[in-house]
Amino acid sequence: MSDPSAFNNDMWSRFAGNQRFGMNVIHWLTSNDRSVPIVFCESLLAQPWNSAELFYGLFLGRALWMTTNIWFAPFYPLTTALGIKKYLPDMKKPEVKSVSEVFMRRGQTYFSERMAYYRTEGNYARVIKMLYRKLRRGLMKKHLWSQYDVKKVWDLYRFKDTNMKEADFLRKIRRIEEISANPKMKIKENELMELFFFMRNIQSLLIETK
Repeated sequence: MSDPSAFNNDMWSRFAGNQRFGMNVIHWLTSNDRSVPIVFCESLLAQPWNSAELFYGLFLGRALWMTTNIWFAPFYPLTTALGIKKYLPDMKKPEVKSVSEVFMRRGQTYFSERMAYYRTEGNYARVIKMLYRKLRRGLMKKHLWSQYDVKKVWDLYRFKDTNMKEADFLRKIRRIEEISANPKMKIKENELMELFFFMRNIQSLLIETK
């Protein structure tokens, strides 16, 4: 039973039906054998102050009371919505981090400053060059390579991104290397972002993952 207080003295004598019900339960449990002990566990009623059951009961009791009260029920959905609004996730689209924020690590202020300068000046080719050099160093350090090899990168990457075709992968790498070899080349910002996310994906899959 959820509430053994039905068997206490007050409830036992308050209504005749309580006594009949209690006696029937005891007779059923003992099979009318008076030598069989009946144990009442009242410790289940006492809940510690930090238990989930206590908080659940407190909040549920108030929610039931407010939703069944003729005066408060119409306003309960509104108060609930306002109360939990600050806990709901922001429905705005996630903002794309800047190129320098994604590739920058703590203490690398020079890298961040140069990235900001090149982007401000519209020198996107130098941005590609800096990112690619950093990506190469990260791959060599992560995988303990003595020399950078695009084929090695593809051999690792193809298992991480099965949708990428080798021809597309090598084509983008060749374009990145072409731009890196000529940092004065004029490229558009949309190409910068395309190659940036391509290199960002390589870094995420081959360097940052354990």
